[in-house]
Amino acid sequence: MAGRSRGFSLLEVLLALAITLVVMALVGQTMSAVRRVFRDQTARSTAGNEALLVVDDIALELAQAGQGLGDATPAVLGRLPGQTPNAATLTIRSNPLGVGWWVERVEAPAGADTKLLLNNDPNLPAGTGALLVNAGGRHELVEIVDRLPAGVSVRSLESDDGELSHRFGPQSGGRLLGLREVRYFEREIAGAEPGRREVVKSVLGVSERVLARGLDELSFALLDDNGDELVGYKAEEGDVLRTVHLAVSSLETTGSGASRLSTAVTLPPSSATIDFEDRSQSLRWSRVFYPVAGPTSLVSPPGATWGALIGSGARPKRDPAAVSVFQLERRFMGAGVDHAFFLDDVRAPVAAVIAPTASPLSGSMIVAAWGLRVGHLSRIEPDAAFGFSHTSTVTTFSGTEALAQAGGICFGVDGALYLTSREKGGIYRLRFGERGTTVQAERLFDLPGTPGALEQGADGYLYFLMHAGDEHALWRMSFDETLSPVAPIAVGALPGRAISLASDPIAGGLWVLLETARQDHAVVTLSRSWVSRAVALGPDAVDAPEISFSLARWQDRLESASSGSMDLPLSLVSALGTLRPQRLDLIAFDAAGSLYLGSREDDLVLQFELPRPSGRYAVGLAATVVDRGAGLPPEIRMHAWKKSALAY
Repeated sequence: MAGRSRGFSLLEVLLALAITLVVMALVGQTMSAVRRVFRDQTARSTAGNEALLVVDDIALELAQAGQGLGDATPAVLGRLPGQTPNAATLTIRSNPLGVGWWVERVEAPAGADTKLLLNNDPNLPAGTGALLVNAGGRHELVEIVDRLPAGVSVRSLESDDGELSHRFGPQSGGRLLGLREVRYFEREIAGAEPGRREVVKSVLGVSERVLARGLDELSFALLDDNGDELVGYKAEEGDVLRTVHLAVSSLETTGSGASRLSTAVTLPPSSATIDFEDRSQSLRWSRVFYPVAGPTSLVSPPGATWGALIGSGARPKRDPAAVSVFQLERRFMGAGVDHAFFLDDVRAPVAAVIAPTASPLSGSMIVAAWGLRVGHLSRIEPDAAFGFSHTSTVTTFSGTEALAQAGGICFGVDGALYLTSREKGGIYRLRFGERGTTVQAERLFDLPGTPGALEQGADGYLYFLMHAGDEHALWRMSFDETLSPVAPIAVGALPGRAISLASDPIAGGLWVLLETARQDHAVVTLSRSWVSRAVALGPDAVDAPEISFSLARWQDRLESASSGSMDLPLSLVSALGTLRPQRLDLIAFDAAGSLYLGSREDDLVLQFELPRPSGRYAVGLAATVVDRGAGLPPEIRMHAWKKSALAY
């Protein structure tokens, strides 16, 4: 009896052990399946995130394509430089700092690197990439091999022997542009099974990194205005590239149909660079105002369709100031204005400005009048039509020493009015009460010289001209985070006696009217990039700006106007004899970006048009569509950007 009990117990043990083994096997299989599911889900998630990273990265770079290159230079190539078009490769170019230099001479010794003599020192270190372009639309990627006293030596990165394939001399309008070049391409993963590929992002001269591994698809399609696909090389030969379509999928997710990412990015218009879009600035004479007795300043509020010239009269200390209002038309006209009126209580005006909305004087015209020891400030309020006319209310404030021999007036970002005084050699601030009443002028800074014209730049800083000894320079006053003014600093020297200053409302640069050593009256353009480099590196580290307009050269062109070289109306050809200003006193811009040069001595104002770049403030929007599988709605990711006004 006892033996049977022991045998039965052993059988039970064996049975329990068998059941345990079966359960453990099932648990093992379950855990293995869980591990596979976890591994697959992790792989899918990783692959999906990497694919999304690729799409986001490329879309962001495309949003910056073409910045600072100009409309004629291709910003997106469906290939890598020096290779044939490939649907899985893309090159994106931009010039984010907006820098460029004119080619003065090309020297190409046999078997040696090409030497480029430039108009300014590019300060580009060896190994840096750059782009050579010419007026014919040719472009070539080069590497800076060495810096020269007046230029650089370069090697082409698109030819087998390193020699340039096109002409980039001064006769062809050759320019060397700063360059940021980003390349996307696929390649086999080293040591992995065949077919495994990775997506690489390479920034020329900077770095290379892998964005994603194991991708099954990376493809680009270049589309024109009609949505038709372009061949990569055709997009560089005249066809207009408007949209880049890209698609990404991975080996881990393709079989399950879980996701495939695609997006279409519409390219913003390429921003031109005012520094070198046209070396002569291509000023086109478009209008003449004559006679305007003693023109001293011009005002034109942002967004307005009109401008107003302020004149001091033939005898500034005795004659009342006059305001001539005109429409901003862009066709050649005679010397006409819409209406004019006098400011009976204003004598000897020297500067005028429109008060911004942040000021209690919002929309009013503020005129500073010259005085030997005491100057005056007057306010002209808008009339019922929000313009200026004989019905405008004129208020003249009490005289102040701050305006003694006033150099210029300008509103700051804090809504206060800032003044430069030649006689006092300083900068003053004048605040206004809620009802437009004035408080005493506050002297802010003493200056080591005689300050002149004052303007607010596109960056919000205040710029003014300074004369100290034999030197003339541009100075800048900034504001801190509390909008308190900071002590002014010198920006850079000017190549002549500075007379007047203007801020370009479109491109954002500064224009200076000056008298050269040859007694010519000329205009120099100080781009935002020039100012930024001067402030960052010091005024002695930048070259003197080049002359954009010469009065002497312009008068020489007038001599040949009768032959039709200036394309003037016949009615004006006979009047050209009166257009002989010997000096210029005024430079200004209107709200539409037209340039004005005036002569008080000749009662004359000339209007010029500039070839304006397009798309500097382009706003773009792109959508990324994420297909999540059957039965699931797609996810949409939005990409938005605003192109900087700096193209400098």
